[in-house]
Amino acid sequence: MIKTQIAHTREIDDGESAVSEILAQLDMEHTLMKNSIGIITCHLEFMESGIVKSLCDRLPFDTVGINTMSTATSEEADQMMLGITVLTSDDVFFSVGLSETLTRGQEGSIHALFNKTVAALPEKPSMIMTFSSLLAEIGGGDWVVKELDLASGGLPNFGTLAIDYTTVVRDPRIIFNGDTWNDRLVIILLCGNFKPLFSVTSISEDRILKQRAIVTKSVGNVVMEINDMPAGAYFESLGLAKDGKLSNVHQIPLIIDFNDNAKPVARTIHFQSPEGYLVCGGTVQEGCSLAVGSIDMQDVVKTASNAVKDLLAKQQEGILFFSCAVRNFALGFDAMAELRTAREAMGTGRPYMFAYSGGEICPVLTSDGKLKNRFHNVTLISCSFDNRDNAEKCD
Repeated sequence: MIKTQIAHTREIDDGESAVSEILAQLDMEHTLMKNSIGIITCHLEFMESGIVKSLCDRLPFDTVGINTMSTATSEEADQMMLGITVLTSDDVFFSVGLSETLTRGQEGSIHALFNKTVAALPEKPSMIMTFSSLLAEIGGGDWVVKELDLASGGLPNFGTLAIDYTTVVRDPRIIFNGDTWNDRLVIILLCGNFKPLFSVTSISEDRILKQRAIVTKSVGNVVMEINDMPAGAYFESLGLAKDGKLSNVHQIPLIIDFNDNAKPVARTIHFQSPEGYLVCGGTVQEGCSLAVGSIDMQDVVKTASNAVKDLLAKQQEGILFFSCAVRNFALGFDAMAELRTAREAMGTGRPYMFAYSGGEICPVLTSDGKLKNRFHNVTLISCSFDNRDNAEKCD
């Protein structure tokens, strides 16, 4: 059984006050069980001011996390905020591992990280939680999921990539015990008496064109041809491009079916190259099926509200949410609309934390009821730890 404690602070000018506020909310003398782990999401300023380091130095357990664009709890939501989720248990064990600096060709380092981290557990792990920097130069979230699958044998993997965005991506970092990096990842392995429940929510079905196409030429995350046509020409045939050039690419998510009996995933289009190729936020393999969607503020708010209500119907508490930064971009000038909607739906008295993500890692269900790890874009994911015997695995 895992219990969850949540705390937050908006105090950025006085580090001692910020740490004291967090410690008072956690009330660790009365709430901590034998084994605990902390998960922090915060604005970059909390890292640079030393508050993250000071807080972690005062906590009697390991801490991991990311910087993010906004954080919400039942008590507060803000861009300039630090939130911490503490998972604590008498019969669940946590082991944490930090990678070395990750560069192309160092795939073996992930296997070494996993083996070292698993060695600290009393039994085989049954789940991974992953917090990663963007690692775009070596394959990003898809690379992270693939390597951890190979190392772990496909253990369910839930987590996020850091995001720090102003007008451009600035300095996304991960946290491990107060220190921060922009070129590493950190994992938590869990074993013992718990049952995770995952949910994956992207765009509404009525926002997806019924017309399907086949990706006929691609390399990694670059789509070159669709239905044997240049990618730009295909979108022009749909009325979404002129002279082969797309406009508002961030508002055109792609729904990708890898044809492997698992649920489709969403992919953002980051930009269109001079050659007309679509550079996406994750892998799009040749031969996969593609559908075109659209995203706007109304759909972000609607899907967030529905996702929360579904979880509450399953009596979930202690929920950790990560929502793609692209969903935030779709909110326009009302950047807090999704967090506000989620908080209104969650109500008070339930522990949860909600933060934005540079890419989401969450299992999806296959047609035979098994879990398959995926890297997502434009998606709201969640994980909770249900102690009931009839808990479902994933939506």
